[in-house]
Amino acid sequence: MQTPPMIHSGTAMQTPPMIHSGAIAYGLATIAKDGTVLDTWYPTPELAEGVKESGSHVLSETDARTHLGEAFVKTLGPCELRGVNVVAVKTNIATLAEPAKDTHDVFLRLHLLSHRLVKPHQANLAGIFGMLANVAWTSMGPCPLDQLQDARLRARAARVVFDVKAVDKFPYMTDYVVPSGVRIANVDRVRLGAHLASGTTVMHEGFCNFNAGTLGASMVEGRIKVMWAAAPLSWAPCRVVAKKSSQWASVVCWVPTLALAFHWVTIAWWKPVATSLAARASKCPMAAWSRRASCLAAMASCSAAIHNQARCKSFLAPKAGAV
Repeated sequence: MQTPPMIHSGTAMQTPPMIHSGAIAYGLATIAKDGTVLDTWYPTPELAEGVKESGSHVLSETDARTHLGEAFVKTLGPCELRGVNVVAVKTNIATLAEPAKDTHDVFLRLHLLSHRLVKPHQANLAGIFGMLANVAWTSMGPCPLDQLQDARLRARAARVVFDVKAVDKFPYMTDYVVPSGVRIANVDRVRLGAHLASGTTVMHEGFCNFNAGTLGASMVEGRIKVMWAAAPLSWAPCRVVAKKSSQWASVVCWVPTLALAFHWVTIAWWKPVATSLAARASKCPMAAWSRRASCLAAMASCSAAIHNQARCKSFLAPKAGAV
């Protein structure tokens, strides 16, 4: 049985180098009436060497049947309910170290991550936000926002369920890829492009963004957003880096820090006021007790912060002797 990775807090994390190999994939793309690419689903993407040029092109029905299969060909054509058209495409990427060329290219890179063919930060994702459209992700597939109201009415007229799950640039990972050996309590909290290693469990409040994730058996109860580590003993939530041999992942562990926040407000912010009052009422017998109370509050705050960080580390770290 695999054990969760060892945790090291407050340490710098090495970003893996980008890979220079390319990729080839055949998939289904959803196109809006104005030509906007809403999404592209690549069932079996592959890394490839020697790809001469990056780009995407629409396949004929014959080529789609050859490379995808008859079942995929049946999905091609217009969808009147959503006001979109589904086409088969082939996408080539000469090298993943170069920025994406189009929306199909972006979706292929996100698929490569979720299929575990590349690790986070091994593919260049610079500028992808500008290539992705803001889409209504529905129970019937992506829908253009300007067609959403009409699509809802057409669905009601057809007596079919039309559930809008999100309005975002990134879809749910599980609508395109379900990696083996993972458990996800709430699928809406894992974006396409997340890298989840086998043995990963994402609990109900866990979240994993694209170009981030796990490289070993992990229990995710916080946010995995980007690959960084914060300084320890910060009054902000405890942030730690999970590391197992040469593998790495980032885990954000949100811990209660009310005591330290209370100290910051009462001691740091009110310090000038307290000093002025103490100077004016230096003979007041309560002044000494106020100073003692302030010191006790500061000690309690620091102790709480250290305790919370220790709990965060001990929760995520494996038992002694684990690899």
